[in-house]
Amino acid sequence: MLELGHYLKDMKIFVTYSRSTQREVASLVKDLEELGHEVWFDRDISGGQSWWNNILSQIRDCEIYVFAIAKDAIDSTACIRELKYAEALGKAPLPVLIKNDVSLALAPRYISNVQYADYTKSDQKNAIIDLIKSLKGITPTTSLPDPLPEPPEIPISYLDTLKEKVDAPTMTRNEQIGLVKTLQSKLEDPQVNHEDIILLLHRLRKHDELLFATAKDIDALLERYPVSPQPKPKPKPVTDDVKSPRPEPKSPPSSNVYHKPVQSRTAVTKDSTHQPWNIGLVILLGLGTFCIPLIGIIAGIIALNTKENKTAGVILLILGIIMAIVIFLAVIGGAYDDPYYY
Repeated sequence: MLELGHYLKDMKIFVTYSRSTQREVASLVKDLEELGHEVWFDRDISGGQSWWNNILSQIRDCEIYVFAIAKDAIDSTACIRELKYAEALGKAPLPVLIKNDVSLALAPRYISNVQYADYTKSDQKNAIIDLIKSLKGITPTTSLPDPLPEPPEIPISYLDTLKEKVDAPTMTRNEQIGLVKTLQSKLEDPQVNHEDIILLLHRLRKHDELLFATAKDIDALLERYPVSPQPKPKPKPVTDDVKSPRPEPKSPPSSNVYHKPVQSRTAVTKDSTHQPWNIGLVILLGLGTFCIPLIGIIAGIIALNTKENKTAGVILLILGIIMAIVIFLAVIGGAYDDPYYY
């Protein structure tokens, strides 16, 4: 299968990639090397100015510049600076799609205007054939501009590179040892923000392929360089947009306090054993009861018209009125107490 590329001239190829695609890029590099090309990609994990100078030197020496397209690569400061330097040098670009997690329209114009090689195909043979066709249509860059363009500065933070290496899906024993030593050297540098390095150590400590010996070294560093506790955030001031808390519900009344039960005004079924009074007897008693105060009132009025019985008339009148009121109230009260009233 790889004999298809034997007629191609052996070329020096530089590969820019994100550490999150290290596995895919390793496969790509292997295929390019089997096609007879000399491939260089960043395997160093030390970081620093010498590391960056070496990368720029390799870009100047390459004949074809490969950019492994993936979202993390396009978002990486280091990757974009490598790409812009290759563009300034006039290197022949070959974009290779490594992951289908980004729109090619978001890629820089230097590589978006060039036909890319699709290395995401499930069929490896077709992926390699597509790669060979792309290489065949590229004219290698053999000369450099004079004068050389200004080299880009080292990425704003070496942390970008260190973070990519910490997040790499695979990591050999030597890579783990080297990465821990690099992080340790940063902790010993007074000009470096130690909190950022501590966060990377915690992140590396959770790596799936971390070896036991490496984990012990990380634990020792974390114990030696504890991060100072962060100050507690101040409470946010209450504004008009913030709703005031609801008042606490009142506790229910104590069980030892007596509460008058509320009677339900519902119809009461009559007891079948209740025997009503004789109607005539009730009428007779009612008339007799009302007649007594009435007779007293009439007698009192008559007595008031005579001089001899005037005092007795006043007494009879008052007693008659009082009895009438008492009887009236008794009748009304009895009606309300009657369970059949409602």
